[in-house]
Amino acid sequence: MTDIYKNLEFNIILGRIAELASSDVVADEIRNTLPNNDESVVNKLLTQTNDAVTVLASHSPSFAFDDILPILSKAKVGATLSPKELLKVGNVIVVLRALKDCVEYTDGCDSLKDITSEASVCAELEYDIRNAIENETEIKDSASEKLTSVRRAILRANARLKDKLDSYTRQSEFSKYLQDNIVTLRGGRYVLPVRSECRSNVKGLVHDVSASGSTVFIEPFAVVEANNELITLKTEEFNEIERILCALSKKVVTNADALVQSQYVLTECGVIFAKAEYAKKTDSCRPIVNIDGKITLKGARHPLIDTNSVVPVDIDLNDKRILLISGPNTGGKTVALKTVGLFALMTMCGMFIPVLDGSEMSVFDDIYCDIGDSQSIAQSLSTFSAHVTNLAKITSNMNKSSLVLLDEVGDGTDPDEGAALAVAIIKKLLTAQATAVVTTHFNSVKEFALACDGVANASMQFDSENLKPTYRLLQGVSGSSYALEIAERLGLGKDIIADAKRALSAEKIAFDKVMREVEKLRNSLYEEKLQAEAALTQASEQAAKTSKLKSEYENKLAEINDNARIIIKRKADEYAEQAESIIEEIKEQLKTANETALFNARKSSKKIYDGVPVDEVKPVISNTPPNPNELKIGTRVFISGLNKEGVIAGSLRGNKAVVAVGSIKTEIPIASLSLINERQKAPNKQNNKREIEPENREVMMLGLTVDEAVGEIDRILSDIAPHSVLRIVHGKGTGALGKGIQSFLKRQSRVKSYRYGRYGEGDTGVTIVEIK
Repeated sequence: MTDIYKNLEFNIILGRIAELASSDVVADEIRNTLPNNDESVVNKLLTQTNDAVTVLASHSPSFAFDDILPILSKAKVGATLSPKELLKVGNVIVVLRALKDCVEYTDGCDSLKDITSEASVCAELEYDIRNAIENETEIKDSASEKLTSVRRAILRANARLKDKLDSYTRQSEFSKYLQDNIVTLRGGRYVLPVRSECRSNVKGLVHDVSASGSTVFIEPFAVVEANNELITLKTEEFNEIERILCALSKKVVTNADALVQSQYVLTECGVIFAKAEYAKKTDSCRPIVNIDGKITLKGARHPLIDTNSVVPVDIDLNDKRILLISGPNTGGKTVALKTVGLFALMTMCGMFIPVLDGSEMSVFDDIYCDIGDSQSIAQSLSTFSAHVTNLAKITSNMNKSSLVLLDEVGDGTDPDEGAALAVAIIKKLLTAQATAVVTTHFNSVKEFALACDGVANASMQFDSENLKPTYRLLQGVSGSSYALEIAERLGLGKDIIADAKRALSAEKIAFDKVMREVEKLRNSLYEEKLQAEAALTQASEQAAKTSKLKSEYENKLAEINDNARIIIKRKADEYAEQAESIIEEIKEQLKTANETALFNARKSSKKIYDGVPVDEVKPVISNTPPNPNELKIGTRVFISGLNKEGVIAGSLRGNKAVVAVGSIKTEIPIASLSLINERQKAPNKQNNKREIEPENREVMMLGLTVDEAVGEIDRILSDIAPHSVLRIVHGKGTGALGKGIQSFLKRQSRVKSYRYGRYGEGDTGVTIVEIK
C-alpha cells in the first residue's frame, strides 16, 4: 500500500491534511490512514466528514491536546504525576467537553454525536486539577487549607529572618566586615557574605567560601533558629504538595478508562475534522459511492496542482470498464490517470474530492498501478523489465473489484512488440472485468480500442497551431502524439526532425493525417460548444438577474401601495374624526340662535374643507428615458410603474436610483423614470384654475376689525368664480366696519357693483357684492 500511496501521491495529501491537525496524536493517525473497501463503512466515513463540515460552518472546535496514554500508564503503576502531566490530563477533559458542546448545539450531525457520546466528561477531576494546579511547575495556594496555612507561615518567617539579617547590613559595626551589603542563600539557608579576613568578627556558622577565597558565607548564630524554622516550614510545604499531587494522581487512575476513551474520541474526531477542513480548503464535494466499478468525475481538479493553473477534466467510466487515454506528451495523460486513482483512495478513506456535485466513485478491493520510471538497480532490472515484473503481479491478482492504472503500457521496448503487449494486457483486463485507466502512444492500440466495445477512448486536447497542450480531456476520441512537433518546439534541430519525418511509414503518415484533421475539426467544434455554453450561461444569468429585478420591483411596488393605503386610511380617519368634532362644535354654536352664532357655525364648517387636499395638476413628463447624469439629488421624476411623482433622494446604484415617494424611499430602475418638465409643471396660477359655476356665497365679518375683514375679503375675491354674488355680513353697529369694507370694494377690479342690503336682506348690516 505504501508504493500505491507514493505513486499516486496520496502520501502528500495525507501530509497536507495532517498539517491541519493541532495535535501530534491526530496528525500521526492521519498519516497512517488506510482505505476501506466496505461500501457501508465508506458512506459512514463520508457522512462523518459531511457532518464535520456542517459543524465548522458555525463552530471551531479545538483539538489541541497531548497524548496522555503514557501518563496514564505511569499513574497506574503508582507514580506521582507532575503538575505538567496533570495539566495535560485536565486539558483532554476540557477539549472533549468543548467538542461535545459544539456537536450537541449543531442540528443534525448524528454521526458525530454517536462518537462523542462514547466518552464521558470527567468533570470532578477537571475541577480538582484546575483548582490545584497553577502552571506546569506550581501548585495553587487553594489546593488545600494546610498548604494555604503553611505558605502564610513561610511568608511571615521569611520576613522576620530577612529583617534580622538586614539589621547586620545596616549597622556600621557589622557592615564594614561584609563584602556586599546583601543577604544571600547557601544550602537553602540565609547567610551574609563576609570578607575572609574579617571572618572572626562575625560569629556564626560558615556554609561556603567563594571560588577566589575572598568571601566567606556565614550564618550568624542569632539567625540559626529562624533559618531552622523556615526550613521546617518548607519541608511541610513540600510534603503537602506531594500529598496533593499523589491524591490527584490516584484520581487520574480512578478515571483512567474514561480518559483513555476520551483521547480515542478526540483522536477520531480530530481526524474527521481535519478531513473536513481540507474539503473546505480544496472546495471539495462528497462523491456518490458504488461497488460496480463505475466512475463519473465532473470537473475533477487534481488537488496538488495550483488552483490558478489546474484545468478541470471530466472522466466517465460508466458504460465501459476501461478508459484508454491518448494524446501528446506533457499533455496531462498521467495526471488524469493519477487523478482517478487518487480520488478512489480519498473516497475510500472518507474524504471529499475536488469535483462538482453529482460525481461518482466506486469502492475497490485493490488498486494496482504501473506508473513512471520503474528501473531497479538493486535488482538489476531495466525500466522495461521492472514494468513487466509489475504487470505480471497485477495481471495475476486483479479481478472485477480491482482498479488498474497503467501509464504508457508496453513502452520501453520495440514499438511493434510493445504495442502488441499492450493490446494483450487490455484484453486480459477485459477478461478479468477490472476497471482500468490506460495511457498509450501506440497507434495500433488506439485502433484496437476504436474497434472494441469494452474500451472507452479519450484524448488530451492539443493546440496544433500553437503546439501547446490545453490539458483538457475529450471523451470518445483518440489523439495524436505530436512527438516530432513537440521535439522541434523544444529545440531539436530541424534537419533531425526532417530526417525523422522521412523515416515514417506511409501508413503512419496517412493515419496521423486523418487523426489530426479529425482532431482539428473536433477542437473547433469543442471551442464552439464552449462558446455556446458560455453564451447560454450568460443568458441564463441575465435572465435570472432580470427575474430578480422584476421580483424586487414588484415587491417594492406592493410595499409602496400597502404603505399608501395605510397612509390614506390614516388620513381619512383623521379627517372623519376632525369632521365629527367640528359638527359637534357647530351643533353647540347653533343652540344660540343669533347672527354671531350663525357666523361662527359657518366659520367652523369651513375648517372641514380647508383640511381636505385638492387634486394636483398632472405633471408634464419627458418622452425619453433620463440620462443618469441628469438624476441629481432633488430632481423631480415621474415613476411610470407607480403612476406617481418622486424626488431623487440618493446616489445611483448601478441601474437603479433611490427615489423618495412621499416619506417612503425605494430603489427604482432608471428605465422606469421620466424627468418632469418643471416649467410646464407650475404654469400661471390663473391657467390652472378649474372652470367652476357661479355661486352665492355669504361671509361673516362680525367682530373683526376693518383690516381683518379686508384681508379675508381679498382672499375670497381671488378665489371666487366669475359672476358670483357675495353677501358680506358686517352688522350695523357704528357703521364703521361696513364703510371700511365698501371703501375697499370700491378699488377692486373684480367687483362689478356693491350695495347695502335692502329691506329683508339685512339692511345696512350687510353688503351685497356682484363679481365680474
